[in-house]
Amino acid sequence: MTDKIRSSATDDLCSLELERDIGHGARKTRETTTFDQKKGEATRTTVFPLGGGTSTLSFAGCPRDAMAFLYFARRELGQGRVAPPQQVFFGSAYSVRMEYTGAQTITASDKPAVTDRLVVNVKGPKSSFSLEMFFARDAARTPLLIRVPLSEGLSRWNWCAEMRVAFFSPLPPARSGIADYSQALIQSLKPW
Repeated sequence: MTDKIRSSATDDLCSLELERDIGHGARKTRETTTFDQKKGEATRTTVFPLGGGTSTLSFAGCPRDAMAFLYFARRELGQGRVAPPQQVFFGSAYSVRMEYTGAQTITASDKPAVTDRLVVNVKGPKSSFSLEMFFARDAARTPLLIRVPLSEGLSRWNWCAEMRVAFFSPLPPARSGIADYSQALIQSLKPW
């Protein structure tokens, strides 16, 4: 199973675009969802396989795809709040509600870690399920573990997301203070 997800969003974590590249054995799908804030529409296009079609979903307010919602939920937890129930887009529109259930110690990277445990209830057009998420109590509220019940048993995902950042700025040999500052900033970000 290889799934690649790329999400772009505004500073308020309102989705602009979601790209999903999904590979489950021989079954592969690539789709893009573009969010038009002015029209209040999300347009999903299946790019692969060819002829997959297009569908349009309506939204009100700030739309969030699954990745934007995860970052929004982390920000809310960092401020001592649970993200309010809302519509989340991931191929279709899902109703998502998070419930804080308390602190729980789990094993992460072979060490015990005290986490905040949340139960996430998801209701979609054809399915309804719950999953557990365990967030570190660090400033970033890093997700450490996600447990999803499946018909075959319990699926456990340890968080190992790689974050990529696009950085556009002049760099040396350009002669400017901005170029020098940008080079120093990039060097300081290398460990992450």
